[in-house]
Amino acid sequence: MQRHNRERLKEASVDFDVSVLELKADVCSRQDSLFMRKNAPSLYRHIFLAFKEESNGRDHYHALFVLLAVVLLELANEEVVVDLMRLELAVSNQEELSVFNRCGIQAVCAAFMRLLCELGPPPALRLYVAQVIENRRSRASCLLPEFVFCDSPRVPEAQLQVESCCLFVQSELSEALTGSSYGAHGDRLNCAYTPQVTDEDRISRRKVSETDLTADGPEPGDQTGLSTETSDGADHI
Repeated sequence: MQRHNRERLKEASVDFDVSVLELKADVCSRQDSLFMRKNAPSLYRHIFLAFKEESNGRDHYHALFVLLAVVLLELANEEVVVDLMRLELAVSNQEELSVFNRCGIQAVCAAFMRLLCELGPPPALRLYVAQVIENRRSRASCLLPEFVFCDSPRVPEAQLQVESCCLFVQSELSEALTGSSYGAHGDRLNCAYTPQVTDEDRISRRKVSETDLTADGPEPGDQTGLSTETSDGADHI
């Protein structure tokens, strides 16, 4: 990405003017497509886990938005766009996080979807995203960047309760893509995103299992639970 574009994408906003980026209507190159095909699962996993960090603050969420924007602007073909939407749906469903973190995630997702809709997806998707953002302005401003990533964040003090019309819903997104070239990847959007399991995860799980087996095993010299068979075939404890 050109330096001046990077500097203009410093923070998340649903009012960002994409025309200032001076983008060229380039098709994703074969090299970029091959790169994403090879590395996308690992990249998506790191983004997903980064969103789940309880210690995230305003700067972290701005940085995550910029990362998503760079992938969208520099590396995205139609398949990647749909995968990024799947990722957005997955990260926005983290109910175990604090109210601020959940609002922050929703705010980044709103800014990302707004940016995505300025880059060519079908009019139905643009209309749907615009409607959700407008609903948030009037009913759930705590889910928008301008109200969360400020010096005095406007987030609920208790539980976060949001009407469905203020959320991006998978079925609505899928319907908005129907009939367009993105619709060919509709099955991907209908399949919920789950992080790729890495070799590191497998090794970690194996170590945990081995530790559990060791902890549950008999004490040295303790023969309880073991049986031996004598020559007459009888079992003895």
